[in-house]
Amino acid sequence: MVTLKYRASWTFPLLFSFLPVHRLPILLVVPPVTMSPRSNCPIDCHSKRGQCVSFVNTGGSFCRCQSGWTGPSCTIPYKCNCSPDSICLGIWKNRSICVCPIHKFGERCYLGNNICEQTGTRKCQNGGTCIPRDHRITVDKPTVCACRDGFHGDSCQYNETRIDISIQMPNKKESLLVHFITDNFKVSLFPYIPTKKWGAHERATTFKRIALYRDIVTIYWQNPFHLLFVEYDHNMYLLLTQLKYTSSAHYQLTLKPDRRCPSIRELLNRTIFNFPLLRRVKYYHIPCQQQLDLECFHDEDQFMCLCTYDHRANCFTFDHRMKYDCSQLNHCENGGQCFQNSAKCPTAARCACPKCYLGTRCQLSTKGFGLPLDVILGYQILPARSFFHHSLPVKLSAVVTIMMFIFGLINGILSTVTFVRNNSREVGCGIYLLTAAVLSIFTMVVFVLKYFLLFATQSQWITNRGYLSCQCILIDFMLKICLQIEDWLYACVAVERIVSVAKGVHFKSESSRKVAKWIVLLVCLIVIGTSIQEPLYRTLIIDEDEGRTWCVVRYPDSNSNLLITFTSVTTVIHFISPFVVNLLSAFGIIIIIARHQSNLHKTVAMNEHVQRQLRRHKYLIISPIVLVILGLPRIILAFYLECLQSAYDSVSIYLLGYFISFLPSILLFVAFVLPSKLYKTEFKNSVKIHWKLLQQVTSQRRRAFI
Repeated sequence: MVTLKYRASWTFPLLFSFLPVHRLPILLVVPPVTMSPRSNCPIDCHSKRGQCVSFVNTGGSFCRCQSGWTGPSCTIPYKCNCSPDSICLGIWKNRSICVCPIHKFGERCYLGNNICEQTGTRKCQNGGTCIPRDHRITVDKPTVCACRDGFHGDSCQYNETRIDISIQMPNKKESLLVHFITDNFKVSLFPYIPTKKWGAHERATTFKRIALYRDIVTIYWQNPFHLLFVEYDHNMYLLLTQLKYTSSAHYQLTLKPDRRCPSIRELLNRTIFNFPLLRRVKYYHIPCQQQLDLECFHDEDQFMCLCTYDHRANCFTFDHRMKYDCSQLNHCENGGQCFQNSAKCPTAARCACPKCYLGTRCQLSTKGFGLPLDVILGYQILPARSFFHHSLPVKLSAVVTIMMFIFGLINGILSTVTFVRNNSREVGCGIYLLTAAVLSIFTMVVFVLKYFLLFATQSQWITNRGYLSCQCILIDFMLKICLQIEDWLYACVAVERIVSVAKGVHFKSESSRKVAKWIVLLVCLIVIGTSIQEPLYRTLIIDEDEGRTWCVVRYPDSNSNLLITFTSVTTVIHFISPFVVNLLSAFGIIIIIARHQSNLHKTVAMNEHVQRQLRRHKYLIISPIVLVILGLPRIILAFYLECLQSAYDSVSIYLLGYFISFLPSILLFVAFVLPSKLYKTEFKNSVKIHWKLLQQVTSQRRRAFI
């Protein structure tokens, strides 16, 4: 598919500007993926009219403006005179700079180029696309063919070698490396000299991602090769050996444990293994002679070895620590390795991600407290597939989300009608709980929106970039701060209750109400202030390979580590501190009440005092205990689960942790209203009042109807 998509920019100086004509002999290696905009731009680009990008060859920055805008900062408007199907890059000497589609030419791309339809023109076969060359340049072949996967040649007339690898491994991984070894049959003049280029062979490596719920990987390869190794889960497997290369062949191979090439560490005793490399190599024939069914093995330094038919080791150099950076045009993030499909003229690139990172660019981090739903379920949702044909985690998550939304909405409404009454807000606790009740309703609405927006986005039902950017900035941020504010409000209730128990009759309800209003405001400001950096740096990443859109946080390179550390520390504080406050409050209330009663009734045993006070003041103790019980699984899961290491890992435990984090919002009525006689009484009175109002409205409507 031929498109007019931006890839990269270069800048070259004109050394002799006084000359009327300039000739620049330049070889441009176009990166196989679009270069990402810079996050720490040294120049000021208009946020809505341009993007800050870097030149590939110099590293300098410039503002790439949208059509209709120009200038160093994309602030100068201009009228584009290019054809509607072309791209307007800017203006020069009052003329638009136009990039034409493949069948148009001219200064404004209004002239048609039908050379591909002319008689005698080379026709592209097997679905190839004919691309006319620049008519201003005299060439032997006026057209070229862009071949689709599986074909090559001037007219796409040749089939590429097709390799189908069936994966029959106990542990499913999300990717593998395929190493092609080509024997050039040229012997070195000095084979006895130890160098890193021992052996007359060439190596090419490609990366392949394994599609979710599929066990077959297909690779098209047009270059000759004689050996094929697969690197899977840090182990090497020999899948194919051929003395003579057969072009356009179709291989059906199987990746299974018995094809593994063991390490020499497993085959030689420790004494021989600890020999220096040049001495140890002399013993590499031993494994082939002792294990007659052994086909291959490797060391950790320099060699990959095959066992010949006469049980001798035939070794060649193989760099196990090769750096994959796509010729220094690495577009992978977070330390991912970049693989190209060709070293000379790459047309595609793939990223192999380090531990705890996912995505085609390794853009999704699975580390930290409380993984977002995008990371947990994003790869489980398959584009262009109906809901009922998705995996069990996706369908089960939808059911749980709807049920939690219904219960959460009922809980929020019942709690609100309870705490909206004045008697429920005689002390500051009522204000905290009323705020939490209203916030829980809002949280549940955003909670259910998050799931269905994620499903619609990953299913490609929603593609409008403006809409996607808006929900990317707001949804996760609102969910995060709502949960943190609610946790702190519950902690404030616990603190006020232990203070009221400690002060007894000296506790002033009027002062607690005034303080509560300021504390609610302060909690909101602190939580928002410690998380505001995330929506400011949230951005969309378009995954062209899988057709997905991801919402990620990208901090500027200059202070990335500082912001990441700050975000992690504040998240842990907001996560742990309310839990600790509720835990201490539960024990503190019991101890303080028991001591007060023990001082009044010294003849009664301490244990009996504790039991009496537990029965009498259970409403003060049940709430923090319930919150502690709800928070304990979150704490355990947060520290037990290191990170989601692969899109193929089971997401059940991560989904459990995600849904558990919303339980305090759903159980506010159970934790605070039901244990308290005062709150239950106010709830019943509120229900009676609303029921009477409903009856009055109904009767009035009936009369009006009659």
